[in-house]
Amino acid sequence: EFKKILNNIPGDDVICCLSTFNYMKYFKFWLKSAEKIIPNIKKIVIVFALDLKTFEECKKMNVPCYYEKIFGDFSESNAYGDTSFNIIMHMKNVSITSILENSNKNLLFQDVDLIWFKNPFDLCKNQPYDIMYMEDHNDRFSPTYVNSGFMYIKNNKLTKNLYDTCLNDFLF
Repeated sequence: EFKKILNNIPGDDVICCLSTFNYMKYFKFWLKSAEKIIPNIKKIVIVFALDLKTFEECKKMNVPCYYEKIFGDFSESNAYGDTSFNIIMHMKNVSITSILENSNKNLLFQDVDLIWFKNPFDLCKNQPYDIMYMEDHNDRFSPTYVNSGFMYIKNNKLTKNLYDTCLNDFLF
């Protein structure tokens, strides 16, 4: 089912989000903002649903969505670093690795609580970097200041190996 959804996405890029039902309101805000910039955006988005309600809501909205019962049903995490938070962070790696390994598409991964003001592909696609992250200027992430809430990842051997390592070495 996942490969079928992925193969139906046209072009060289895919946008991936994770969501629980509790965060669907943010996803809907993002979708409205993004549709003003890329009118057919639903054709290049895939949502990894972390609960059945999210999957059902995406289907109602005609947004490509993937859900496996093995993912479980999550509510949002109660605190940074709690068990639910760590599992959701692991699911980021699962979704990214799944897309990189099962397609040749470049990937824009983003949290659902972002709003676009401009088309991010205009900036990201022509850069010489394999991965671009949003900056999180917080001393606990020093010196890299990487925020995984917005990433553009070119699909190549280097990025596949990196995310395969992230997925296989993640401990929670």
